[in-house]
Amino acid sequence: MIGLVCLAAGCGGRSSHSPPAVARHAAVSQVVLSAFVLEPSGVVLWMHPTEARISLIASSHTRLDVCEVGTTFSHYWTGGCRHLGRGSLALPTSGGAVHIGFRVAPLGDRPVHVSHLVVRWHCVDHFFLVARGSTRVRVPHPILDC
Repeated sequence: MIGLVCLAAGCGGRSSHSPPAVARHAAVSQVVLSAFVLEPSGVVLWMHPTEARISLIASSHTRLDVCEVGTTFSHYWTGGCRHLGRGSLALPTSGGAVHIGFRVAPLGDRPVHVSHLVVRWHCVDHFFLVARGSTRVRVPHPILDC
């Protein structure tokens, strides 16, 4: 797996000129994946959100599929995959008790150019990971609100 795992103050850390973390707490956790080709296998994102819903915003020329990975959303995610078009999509709650994963993939079986994919959530801990796959994406440091 390749990605980013943030522990303690390791992500978005502070420079010697930054105010204390308490004073500069983010209002929401966010990561922006910019300009990449989304292969049919998709990209899998892992995190530990609170019970608040995760929001996805994408810019691509076609709709995308968003599916839970395994049974990480337990009984909260029902009805199969969700479709993400131009605009935003709120995922079901995860209940906030566990790390969860979901896959974002093209709706069809062809690669899709994605201008950006924004993921917003409220975090329980600093765990965030983009799993290795055929989709190559630069993983920036997420902004975390926990």
